[in-house]
Amino acid sequence: MLVTIYGKNGEKYGEFPAPAPIRIGRIIDNIPSKDIPFKSDIDISKTLEELKTKFQVNAESILMLDDDEEFLTSSKFWLQKLGHYVEAYSNADQAFMQISNYPNRYHRILIDQNMPGINGASFAQSIEALSHNFKIYILTANVESVPSSFTQKYPVVKKPCNMINIVGAASKNHISRERTTNY
Repeated sequence: MLVTIYGKNGEKYGEFPAPAPIRIGRIIDNIPSKDIPFKSDIDISKTLEELKTKFQVNAESILMLDDDEEFLTSSKFWLQKLGHYVEAYSNADQAFMQISNYPNRYHRILIDQNMPGINGASFAQSIEALSHNFKIYILTANVESVPSSFTQKYPVVKKPCNMINIVGAASKNHISRERTTNY
């Protein structure tokens, strides 16, 4: 099985093997750098759309921002295992730069509310103007720390959370904007 990989300007990089089980992260990781020297130039959204159409793979592109490295690593691992494309950041400036450079790359953005130097609600507000293609979720141990105007707008996932919470935040079918999620 082959999947077409596209560049961010719509150019076709080529067709590459899609090893079973089909996971976007595995496909991209296995592409030789001689074929695509800068993997950041891949149009993730277009590639995921082809996976949905061609292979009925329901994967999404997710960006996570949290200052807890262990939480990021384990969350990224499990979300990738489910077939999602995940970029994880512990630095808000780096995450903001990535979203600024690729505003249409992500389906979902999961943001920790309490981080050094910035809170999740403020970060959400700063990225909101960049694109309306992604959905934003706030992760927090202290739901009261999220302004009520944001809890009306963004789903809040209560920490400590397990993989069910994270997978739920990454899935359209598991979470709604009208409530705080505490599985």
